Amino acid sequence: MLTMTPTFLYKGYRLTPTTTQDADGTYQARIAIVTLSGDRLRSQRFVDFELFHDRPEADERAIAGGKEWIDAHLNVTRMIYPTRFATLG
Repeated sequence: MLTMTPTFLYKGYRLTPTTTQDADGTYQARIAIVTLSGDRLRSQRFVDFELFHDRPEADERAIAGGKEWIDAHLNVTRMIYPTRFATLG
């Protein structure tokens, strides 16, 4: 059965829980953090967190952790040297 994964917007970033169930039955809390520029992908990050015994708890942690990650990286000083890495903000 295919289920829709909810997507949340936070400070211009799109957060999508990508929690997976491990072989032992626990759930790995994961989040995809994406920024768009118009219709084009500008930047994406995938962040893993702790293991949980149920999916809703893992998804809640992933969303909270994604917001924490955005807040911590939102105002980071940009490198002054040329780079081919995509910026987040």
